[in-house]
Amino acid sequence: MTELTARDVKDAAANLEPVAARTPALTALSLDQAAGWPVVCKAESLQRTGSFKFRGAYHHASCLPAKERVGGLIGASSGNHAQALALAGRLLEVPATVVIPADAPAPKVEGVRALGGRVVTYRRGSEDRDALVADIAARDGLAVVPSANSLHIMAGAGTAALELLTEHPEIETLVVPIGGGGLAAGTATIAKHLNPGIKVIGVEPEDGADTLLSMRCGQRIALPEPPSPSPTASATPAPPH
Repeated sequence: MTELTARDVKDAAANLEPVAARTPALTALSLDQAAGWPVVCKAESLQRTGSFKFRGAYHHASCLPAKERVGGLIGASSGNHAQALALAGRLLEVPATVVIPADAPAPKVEGVRALGGRVVTYRRGSEDRDALVADIAARDGLAVVPSANSLHIMAGAGTAALELLTEHPEIETLVVPIGGGGLAAGTATIAKHLNPGIKVIGVEPEDGADTLLSMRCGQRIALPEPPSPSPTASATPAPPH
């Protein structure tokens, strides 16, 4: 993988302009009072399929050579990337297969199927999802669309920060969630380009802090057991669009 640049993020923004929602930046007095300074939130819950994941999934898939994606797309996800990939396949008129843990929230699985995606489940902790994706891709001639580890995924995700900082150049600190790292990488790349003095702070759950552990150890560390989804975690299936 080559180095991610601000130009990559800007190119992704141009590619996404016809298909992705330009989500609003929202404020709330209660947040300002709680934080002690003005807070602006990028409402990516209003993005297509309900998360920023659509930005990266569509950008990666649309940048694949036509001969590579003609057979279809495949990726692994616990839900958000899955729905994003299903919609990307629908828009690009190619089939999409998603490999999802058997215990994923039912509404997210239903959202994938509503968008025309094929669902393959695996047992979390006892099956290797990446190996399963590779096997199915090789067998069926599918193009793999990763959830984070791709320059195009990172660039697409970074377009959310590009929009936010274009509208609010006064922002001095960005707080960005870290999961697979695609959003954080894209955000930091474009943010530091637009404002070298800006602070970018990555956050992750205490029971899933693999990034912090990796930084402390000086090498990439995988958690021994992925945290189980919250029993209350749910989402309304994204309508086909």
